[in-house]
Amino acid sequence: MSWSLSEIESLSRKAARGAGMSWGMAEEAGKSATWLAAADLPGPEALADLLERLHDQDLAEFAPVICADAWRAPGGALCPIRAGAALSDLGCSGETRIEGVIQPLLLLPFVVQAAEAPLVIHWPGATFACGDALRGAATALCGQADVLIEVATAPEQPMMECALRYSPHAEAVAVLERFAQLTYAPETEASRVSGAGAGLSDND
Repeated sequence: MSWSLSEIESLSRKAARGAGMSWGMAEEAGKSATWLAAADLPGPEALADLLERLHDQDLAEFAPVICADAWRAPGGALCPIRAGAALSDLGCSGETRIEGVIQPLLLLPFVVQAAEAPLVIHWPGATFACGDALRGAATALCGQADVLIEVATAPEQPMMECALRYSPHAEAVAVLERFAQLTYAPETEASRVSGAGAGLSDND
């Protein structure tokens, strides 16, 4: 089923919030998944896997600690949304090594937006270059990997184009919808009575 980018962003944002992210991080997650979908990359699928990993966990364990040699998380597995937000704040103009990134594809939009020089981002099975245009490819989703960002000449790879719609896998949609449901307040007796069409009888 084909989805508009606005539909993907709305669902992704709500799902991230339902999985426990703050609204600010959920906004970033929604934008990342949608940016990737617009590039015909499996952003919603990557986000669904990430949220399953993070749900009911202490999210502080997945936040980046920035060291001289590399970025890493206290728990060993790093959230790409938290790392991406940090990159956005700090900028990216030289070599950066980020260890143990869950679904590193979700980091790509942040790298492109934070780039202050032509950069290449690598992880096993994927190489992307951001300069005058985004070029690159990933062979498949990667569950967790070390990521290297470096200043380099763009490799000879096809330029990526922007799409207006995306067809996410049904399994990923089901996961995102399940988490999105957690953002809805449970119905109470008061809300049922006050709601439109409550069905109260009127016999006077």
